Amino acid sequence: MQTESKAIPTVSELTQKIKTLLENGFDRVEVEGEINGLKTSANGHLYFTLKDEGAQISSVAWRGVAIRIKSDFPTLQEGSQVVARGRVQVYAPRGSYQLVVDHLEEAGLGKAFEAIEKLKQKLKAEGLFDEARKKPLPLFPHRIGVITSAGGAALHDITSTLENRWPLATVVLHHAAVQGDQAASECVHALQTLDQIGNVDVIILGRGGGSAEDLMAFNDEALARAIAATHTPVVSAVGHETDISISDFVADARAATPTKGAVLVTPHRDDVQARIDGWSDRLKTTLDTRLDRLRKHVTQLRDSYALRAFQDKVGQYRQKVSLLTSELERLNPETPLKLGYTRVQEGETWIRNAHDVPTDATLDLVWHDGSVKVKPL
Repeated sequence: MQTESKAIPTVSELTQKIKTLLENGFDRVEVEGEINGLKTSANGHLYFTLKDEGAQISSVAWRGVAIRIKSDFPTLQEGSQVVARGRVQVYAPRGSYQLVVDHLEEAGLGKAFEAIEKLKQKLKAEGLFDEARKKPLPLFPHRIGVITSAGGAALHDITSTLENRWPLATVVLHHAAVQGDQAASECVHALQTLDQIGNVDVIILGRGGGSAEDLMAFNDEALARAIAATHTPVVSAVGHETDISISDFVADARAATPTKGAVLVTPHRDDVQARIDGWSDRLKTTLDTRLDRLRKHVTQLRDSYALRAFQDKVGQYRQKVSLLTSELERLNPETPLKLGYTRVQEGETWIRNAHDVPTDATLDLVWHDGSVKVKPL
């Protein structure tokens, strides 16, 4: 009687079955643990072990993911408590498994991000993100309020950019912490102060990039409502290109960096000068064109038949006036006196003939330059 022999798998076959079970069964996992043995390979891959009190698992983040992790999690170090997401991978030649990580964040941030998302939806429902309520930025600001750390790089970036682009503006700095427990309340106070008594045309709320935890103040509800309540336009210039906070959604405008915030609120002086030069050229061209048209019109009027006829008529009238003037001059009783003649008068009465001289009358002999009184013999 023959008995059927049982097939015994080889090590490779067993390992392959384990690989299939693990990789299919744990295709997407999330695990919390402490970073141990953190190192970066020459190829840029990130290797570490996740452990807790009872176990550990080898982990790897390939180069592209590692670059993003280091950017998003700059404080990552030995002993950091993290949450890793990824997939389980079996390495058959060693009979071991590891976690291939595609996302890594500080433990506890997951709940914080969930709370931020809920707050975002709440404020959006209230209309705080609506474009219709956003205020326009001034074209040529005279006073620019800046809220940031007085000793931070963001202030230098903003002031140097403004000096280059629009030196006519005055920077009004209100110092505020931009990370930590007091950051949100200090930023709220700074906003209210600049809005109410700062006499500024626009406010830049800025800081450089950082970890998600560093930027947490700019996801604060009180700060979001303070931004929405200001009468002065507010530009949120928080973080780097990829950092977006609730303050960005509520503000009247969002800039990816503090430098871009300064660019957003000002024109460039060269552009303004070029625009003025263009206006001046167009105005000169317009005036020259109109003057040339008027000159041509005057020339046409001067050479027209109607004007010549009018000029001829005026000439005729001038001749008539000249003749009348000559006749009046000839008839003027003073004219003979200028020629050396004398007029004899008794009072206002002219004596034209000798027999008209009254007896014992006193007569006036009148010349052009005076008169004398005489009595006839």
